[in-house]
Amino acid sequence: MEAGTEEIQEVEIIAELPSNGIAEEAVLIEDDDLQIFEVIPRNVANNGTEEEAKRPRLEECSDVDDEGQRCTICFELWSNCGRHQLCSLKCGHLFGLSCIQRWLGGGNKRCPQCNARAKKSHIRPLYASSLVAVDSSERDRVLEELQVERRARQMAEEKQAKAVFDCQMARVEVERLKRSLGDLERLSQQNVFPSQLSGNGMQTPSYHLQTSCIVSEDGGVRLLDFSSEQLILAASKQRLTPLSGCGILKISLLDTNHREYVAIHTKPLKDLHFNPCGDGLLLSCSLDKTVKLTNLHSNIVVQSYMTPSPVWSCSWNRNDHNSIFCGLGNGKVLLFDLRRTSGPVTELAAVGKPCPVISITSLRGCGILVATLGDMGICNEQRSTWQQQHLLKSGAPISSMNVNPDSLHTMLSVRLSTEVGRPRCQHQIGQVQQRHDSAGDASETPSVKYSYIPGVQLEGGMHCTLMTRSRLYSPPEGAGELLAAAADEMTRTVRFARCGLAVPVFFVAHVSRWACVCRSVVCAMQVCIWDVHSGIMKQRLPPCSSPVLDLQHLTMNDSHFLATVTDRELNIYNWR
Repeated sequence: MEAGTEEIQEVEIIAELPSNGIAEEAVLIEDDDLQIFEVIPRNVANNGTEEEAKRPRLEECSDVDDEGQRCTICFELWSNCGRHQLCSLKCGHLFGLSCIQRWLGGGNKRCPQCNARAKKSHIRPLYASSLVAVDSSERDRVLEELQVERRARQMAEEKQAKAVFDCQMARVEVERLKRSLGDLERLSQQNVFPSQLSGNGMQTPSYHLQTSCIVSEDGGVRLLDFSSEQLILAASKQRLTPLSGCGILKISLLDTNHREYVAIHTKPLKDLHFNPCGDGLLLSCSLDKTVKLTNLHSNIVVQSYMTPSPVWSCSWNRNDHNSIFCGLGNGKVLLFDLRRTSGPVTELAAVGKPCPVISITSLRGCGILVATLGDMGICNEQRSTWQQQHLLKSGAPISSMNVNPDSLHTMLSVRLSTEVGRPRCQHQIGQVQQRHDSAGDASETPSVKYSYIPGVQLEGGMHCTLMTRSRLYSPPEGAGELLAAAADEMTRTVRFARCGLAVPVFFVAHVSRWACVCRSVVCAMQVCIWDVHSGIMKQRLPPCSSPVLDLQHLTMNDSHFLATVTDRELNIYNWR
């Protein structure tokens, strides 16, 4: 020590004693005349109790990682006030206030950590007593794995439901095979072989009722369409109260008890169709002057178009799935491009008289077939322009049109005038044919002309007060080339007490002497199925409690079904 030093200094020296493992402190007291070393045990050096001596010191607790509480410029702890107050830049990185001001004032114009552009005006003081950064990477990973597991579970449940449905179908098929085997065994015991049987000796394939359920207790169901990708039926539903609106019922074919209502329009629906691409989009039109696209995966309307008048029919464009057609109440047809949300791309004039377009069918490669209440025509695009051609003027109002797009066969359901002994409803089968007219210049594309060839006429029921829909479809193998299915709104039959014979009521009108033995009059709402080429009725489905309004031909797992819907009830028939 130098002379004249009056300051007393304390030097702390920590040593470990191997005898008891207790650290002691050696304190050196320096003075001009005196130097004293004193060794003091740790438990009394701090003038504390024994419990305080056992408490770890702050320096010994430095194992806690305080990297997130230090300035990355000076590596010192930041404070909640003062010159080294916690602050951040626009990019979000944290620094001490004085350090970042000195950094940006020295000519640096970027963040020290991410090299993003920065300036002094970007400095934002943060007022926090402490800052702790929580590592959520593990939590995010677990949540992502949970979502993956949920999706896998949902897919497994769907596969299980489909497997249960396939099992039920297999059981039905096994029962049918058992019955057929029993019939063959019985015939073999009688020495009769199938080759020796007549045409009526064995049961021919036909539709048999498989499922019947009430889909709407309060009624309001009218239209029907089928999605082969989602295995669901979409049925239009009209609510009783105006505030509830109108929408569709999603009915799962794996479990018909699973139904879901989706509100879409404010007024009743007139037509609906699933996208042939199978992306879950449903095209619908309504009397509320709108055409809407609804994603049935999320039950959300993804696009909507306004029209100048109520929309009666709609159709997807088979040649371009990004465009749709809709028929208005004034007879016009609008073409919309889904990539253009402002309005229609093309407006086509009415085919015949300006009356509602009840049906539009897009034909592959040759435009659209349009049917109004009294006319039928075709519109095709040639040389970037749409051309119209009138095909048929019906003498009676047309209530429905259905087209087989492969063979271009058409089925028109018309309402005839009331005549004694003649049904009021008639279904006219025809075919649209096209021909190419050669142009004068060989370089020009030949124009296409169309003609309508009438075919057989199928007699319907005695009453036709509702605009029910008929279907024309390719049948299962062995059933013929083309089948037609239509609803007989009301077939009134008289059942006689003597023999139990049931005949149509208009036959009895000419035989008054049978009136005394008449037992009852039965009103049966049925569906009739014809072979189109022969005009022979193949089957009458069992009667329903109310008129059948729409039909759909379904194909699932190489099995064929026919779905019919009334205002309350859904029936599914299996072809076997």
